[in-house]
Amino acid sequence: TIDNTAPSVSISSPQTDATLSGIASIKGLANDTNFNYWQLYYGQGTNPASWTTLVGTTYSPLVPDVFGQPPVIYNWNTAGRTNGAYVLRLLATDHAGNVIDARVPVTLYNVAINNAQVSEY
Repeated sequence: TIDNTAPSVSISSPQTDATLSGIASIKGLANDTNFNYWQLYYGQGTNPASWTTLVGTTYSPLVPDVFGQPPVIYNWNTAGRTNGAYVLRLLATDHAGNVIDARVPVTLYNVAINNAQVSEY
């Protein structure tokens, strides 16, 4: 039989339009009967022209843990990124060549404190 069904894929955390700072835990699921691999990316802007890899090709499916919760797939240090709009993208493929992705728009907002001084008054 021909497999025309793409893998199931979702990003459960962060939620759509979340504001992130510091270390952000990314949770998701990616699975299929004929699962091949998944990858995690981010892109800058609301409709990224290019993607930066956070997690490269990983051949183990992302399935719920024993409590039914999606696993943490990456802890993203957002502090080194410019504040503004980004999109997280979780891509999955199966052995039949079906490809699908889930995208979640987020906003990065990291506050830098520079030249802090303490006064005794």
